[in-house]
Amino acid sequence: MMKLEMGETSGQVIRYVLISALMNVAVLVLMYIFVDLLGMNARLAFFLDYTIVYVAAYIFNLRYLFFKEHDWKKAMKYLIYLAVFFPLANVLFALLTYLKLHYLLATILTTAVLFPLRFFTNKYFVYR
Repeated sequence: MMKLEMGETSGQVIRYVLISALMNVAVLVLMYIFVDLLGMNARLAFFLDYTIVYVAAYIFNLRYLFFKEHDWKKAMKYLIYLAVFFPLANVLFALLTYLKLHYLLATILTTAVLFPLRFFTNKYFVYR
């Protein structure tokens, strides 16, 4: 069973929220640029957007959230993490846009739904 170290975990949650806020601003700005300014399909834009942001998130989480050094084991675990969360986020986004939600609202809801699961997966799997 996983034990939560409350002091460490609460600090990580705060840093995770701040890093996630930064990443989500980037997601929304890129979505706006891709869809509204460049006329790209929203699902393709979401796919490209998340590809860019997941790379940045790995670096930010590694250095500023968990204070770890890059190594191939962490990188491989992050690829496994991506193999789960990348399709999950894209399917959820596609479903929400299929239900006629505005693409930006669908982006926000997708992020909110996956937010807590991403934190715990990063903490207890990727960066452990």
